[in-house]
Amino acid sequence: MYRKNPENPDFFRIAGEMRAALNSVDWNATSLGPSQKWPESLKSYLSVIWELPTAAVIFWGEEFIQIYNQGYADIMGPLRHPKYLGEKAEHCWPDTYPVLLPWMHLAMEKEASKTFERTHLKLTRHGFEEEGYFTFTFSPLRNDIGEVGGVLQIVVEVTKSVLAERRAETLWALTQHHRGRDVLDEAISVVADNALDIPFSLVYLWNSTSQRLELSGQTGFEESDARAKEMDGLFECATQVCRGGEPKYLEDIGDLMPTPHINVWGDRTRSAFVVPLQRSASGRCRGVIFFGLSTRMHFDAAYRVFLEESVRALVVNLQAARARRIEVELIERERAARREAEFQREDLVRLLTQAPAPMILLRGADMVVELINAHACRIWGREHDAVIGRPVLDAVPEVRGTVYDRMLQEVFETGETQAGREQRFEILAASGEVEVSYLNFVYSPLRSPAGEVDGVLVLAFDVTEQVRARHEVDGLRHAAEAANRTKDEFLAMLGHELRNPLAPIITAVELIELQGGEAFRVERDIIKRQAEHMVTLIDDLLDISRITRGKVELNRTRVDMRDVVSQAIEMSAPLMAALRHDCGTDIADEPLWVDGDPARLAQIVSNLLTNAAKYTPAAGRITVRAEREGDCVVVRVKDNGIGISPEMMPKIFDLFMQEGQSLERDEGGLGLGLAIVQNLVTLHGGTVEAMSPGRDQGSEFIVRLPALTLSGDDAEPEAPGGRLEEMGQRKSRGYRILVVDDNIDAAAALGLWLELEGHQVQVAHDGEEALAQVEHWAPDLALLDIGLPRMSGYELAQHLHACPGLSELPIVAISGYGQKADRERSRRAGFFAHLTKPVGLERLGPLIESLLSDAPPAD
Repeated sequence: MYRKNPENPDFFRIAGEMRAALNSVDWNATSLGPSQKWPESLKSYLSVIWELPTAAVIFWGEEFIQIYNQGYADIMGPLRHPKYLGEKAEHCWPDTYPVLLPWMHLAMEKEASKTFERTHLKLTRHGFEEEGYFTFTFSPLRNDIGEVGGVLQIVVEVTKSVLAERRAETLWALTQHHRGRDVLDEAISVVADNALDIPFSLVYLWNSTSQRLELSGQTGFEESDARAKEMDGLFECATQVCRGGEPKYLEDIGDLMPTPHINVWGDRTRSAFVVPLQRSASGRCRGVIFFGLSTRMHFDAAYRVFLEESVRALVVNLQAARARRIEVELIERERAARREAEFQREDLVRLLTQAPAPMILLRGADMVVELINAHACRIWGREHDAVIGRPVLDAVPEVRGTVYDRMLQEVFETGETQAGREQRFEILAASGEVEVSYLNFVYSPLRSPAGEVDGVLVLAFDVTEQVRARHEVDGLRHAAEAANRTKDEFLAMLGHELRNPLAPIITAVELIELQGGEAFRVERDIIKRQAEHMVTLIDDLLDISRITRGKVELNRTRVDMRDVVSQAIEMSAPLMAALRHDCGTDIADEPLWVDGDPARLAQIVSNLLTNAAKYTPAAGRITVRAEREGDCVVVRVKDNGIGISPEMMPKIFDLFMQEGQSLERDEGGLGLGLAIVQNLVTLHGGTVEAMSPGRDQGSEFIVRLPALTLSGDDAEPEAPGGRLEEMGQRKSRGYRILVVDDNIDAAAALGLWLELEGHQVQVAHDGEEALAQVEHWAPDLALLDIGLPRMSGYELAQHLHACPGLSELPIVAISGYGQKADRERSRRAGFFAHLTKPVGLERLGPLIESLLSDAPPAD
């Protein structure tokens, strides 16, 4: 927090954190002097840059005292801002000041603006030296007497675009190939040219003869050093990735490389990304590429995609080179055939007739079948003599107009080889069964001595196994999706089964509390607290299951986030009190309207408060702040707890992720709270981010939601329907209540509580027993479990409403199933309300009173 300097007049008309930062500076200690004596021109310049959306800084006076806007503060990062607000530029930027100073002098001397595009600067903003690129514009600023008194610097960071262009050039170069050069050597040369993104690389290719990976190329090492890497941990890691078939990020490769690699910055390369090459048709890994990672940038998604695309480009070139080799071989064979046509004729006939795959030779513009082997005849379903010497479209008329016909015509018209992939053929086997095969076709032109196309050689390659393997993978994927659906259904059933035993436990504890007395109070509190914790875990499991399946639907309405924050604080109050935390608030005075689901929004804030409480040592400080920022409503939850380590920060919102799992402190839970928060915030069209200086330095979670702007004529929103008033001290009026639950303990505990409240109660454990009781005893209200034996709660509700005198009987569902679909089904079945087990008695009492307030009391 900033402490306002009492000597500063409050003329800084700027909102937010920058205003506080400006007011906290002791300007009397700078060459600018007290702010009330600053030149009017400087004040005017400052008022302009504070409104600019881009980063801007003013260097004023001979000492170049710097004053900047929020955009520039973001570039400075937490290590420099607000520490160097009002300081000399040379103190703030010791590494870049020697570069910037001549440019500032140039702007002042020439009294004209100067722009310097895409300038490379080394910055330390996030704890390490970064590779950054910026476009600077320096403009002279005149003081009140018309002299140049300072310099305005507009800063646009272009790091992302520079990196993107550099990587795009590398990818483009990897897709090019020059005849006469080895594909791998050419790719290695391209990679070596981009040592900024790829400090070193090691290419391991599979040797089918030795049946192992062998180092086939490298960049960033001396040749002898690279060969030595084959004997250490890198080779073993490459082998593992080749077997697994998935890329692998290595955060620290120090143990794998006894001799450290020094990159172009002079730093030790600390991490690497290992990518397997695409598997061959036989399923064997083609190889693995090690990429050393830059120490001057984060390994983000764009960096990863660049490296993976580089591998794909290399694979494509290798495949293309192989295809070109095949093409060259065919051309050479064709030339030899033309030179020695008579001698090669017999060899060609023998080749076609004995080939294990289909082959056909067509001659002339009419594509007469000159030669055909048995495999091709079998595919066509024709005898050899029925097709030989006839135009192919006459011999096999069903080919006319198909893709095969068009490809043959294309070969004759262009003289270029055509190919068809994975063509399906159904072959009638000798057994009478139909066999399905998949073939790749190559249509190669045959030329006359004059060089004109006068025939086509059709070659077919069996790819049935590859296609079947892909279909098998598709089947496995569908099976995995089905298993995932089964898992979700199991979670729903598990939630129901776990809620059932919890209901009588919580009800029994509340009954004991209602009877008063101090005996076993500590034990009662432990049982109730742990049971309620179990309910929270069950709800989290079901919530994350629905969220991951996209089954969460928001009941949107106009909501004041001030009310949401208050409700969330109330929900987390018991945990705060138990841990003796001081929970402070800073809530805006004006309404903070958003369009959202009140219950889900309260869940978001409550989860953040609970997370802060759990990871803050006892008697800690937690603050909640809610305010309007531009087009957003922003809620901040900040604590002085154990903080978040840099390693954990990228994974903080992942499922089942908990900070400090290996420490002596174990706060429990499933690690779902923050994942639920992120998904619910996203469903509301907002964002959530986590911030922490590091371990033991606290953390802050910031939720931003799109704000609603309401006109003055808009009425206050109606209160959400169905909200129950808290239970008062007086007893409810006595009514006749039917309780039906196959869980004997749950039914008995609920019935006992109702009797203590003055009601007459009948208990049944299945639908038939319940219907037998209402034949001689008419209830005012029925509380039904849904999952009853033999007759479900839905069916029982319909039977009860069909009984004489009970057509308007209020019926409430009390069930372990609580999803939206379950509640909707209850409504359609005639239930007046749907409560999810375990039901707190403070909820049930007011519900009974609201449903039966007009009914006569029981005799």
